[in-house]
Amino acid sequence: MDWLFIIVLSFFLLCSNCRSLPPDQPVSKQEDIPDGVTVLDTIIRDNLKKQRIPGAAVALVHKGRVIFSRCYGYADAKKKVKITEDTYFMVGSLTKSFTALAVQKLIEQGKVNPDTNIKNYIPDFSIRDLSGGEPLITVNHLLTHTSGLMVDYYVRFTGDKEHSNADLLSQLRKEYLCFKPGSAYKYSNIGYRLLGMIIEQVTGERFESYLGKEVFRPLGLNNSSFDYTDDMALHMSKGHDGDTETSRLDNEDKPVSGLFSTLKDLILFLEFLSSRTIQSTGGINNNKIIDSIMKNANPALDTFYDSKNIYSSGWSLNFYRFQGIPMVLSNSGSINGFSSAITYIPEERLGIIILTNSSLGWKANMDIIARGLRGAVDVFRGPGTRRAPCLPGACESRGCLRISPR
Repeated sequence: MDWLFIIVLSFFLLCSNCRSLPPDQPVSKQEDIPDGVTVLDTIIRDNLKKQRIPGAAVALVHKGRVIFSRCYGYADAKKKVKITEDTYFMVGSLTKSFTALAVQKLIEQGKVNPDTNIKNYIPDFSIRDLSGGEPLITVNHLLTHTSGLMVDYYVRFTGDKEHSNADLLSQLRKEYLCFKPGSAYKYSNIGYRLLGMIIEQVTGERFESYLGKEVFRPLGLNNSSFDYTDDMALHMSKGHDGDTETSRLDNEDKPVSGLFSTLKDLILFLEFLSSRTIQSTGGINNNKIIDSIMKNANPALDTFYDSKNIYSSGWSLNFYRFQGIPMVLSNSGSINGFSSAITYIPEERLGIIILTNSSLGWKANMDIIARGLRGAVDVFRGPGTRRAPCLPGACESRGCLRISPR
């Protein structure tokens, strides 16, 4: 392909992004990005078409700068309402990264001790272990999914009825742990709901209010909320289960998966996280976030799954593996016809956000991250590191993707 055409095409793609950059914030050096932008856009389009995904919003952020941001398809396919950077999505378990961030902030302030028994914060919490005693579960166990709590809620917790925190605590008193706390990893939504209770007990505020005031507002995330409002309804994307449009879900598990957000807001979060300078906003330090995640991770733990899983403070560690990259942080969410993903490489200060309005979005997200993010790393590291992109499930020695059970 003629190089002039590639550059012109890349310039068109960047100018048609769903997010406008101020003129004093260059997108990138032109000679660095034409191949990467074109390839990433092609990978996204191919995946959306293959998985029949109505709409998506994608952004790539490097060292605090947006280098790619584009919206695809429709928020409402029937009415032909296009996705924009202000379109709301349910982000599912991406919520956990922000719940963990709120807990990290309370730990930094000395209001929460990560190594203390959670009964100090939730006196009514109780659960049995197989020895017949009552185990000691710490805040850090909850943050890292090493508490021994089961994955999800119980069959008798399904249906139309909302279940309060008191209902959950009452049920847990009848249950047993899966293993001794701190001895293994097992993903647990219940654990993150308990973290939400701890935030409320320590601050004396509703979880939603505290996150809004102490996390979202300092970071400038003005369009991230747990409360579904009339204004949000005007800009809300329609979720899809396959080809079927889903109805709106009233999600009571707000600390687990209850967040509504937009591409614009999540870009701001990645800009803050990836800034090359140390930034502290409202007591939240971008470098300390990463340091805390690394500190709490324990790669030596056993796992209930075939593949190794390491989780810390709202992020999976090395769910994706790229050759020459020591650490990749990622989180994903699937809920009620929406699939989302965010992946960040601390060493490169490079991250990607993908929001889709389809239950099949997770398939697209994994391929976009595995090949698109790998390509971005190659662009910024230079020609000496480039190699052909791998497909999901390829041999790890080729530097691509390791698939773990969710």
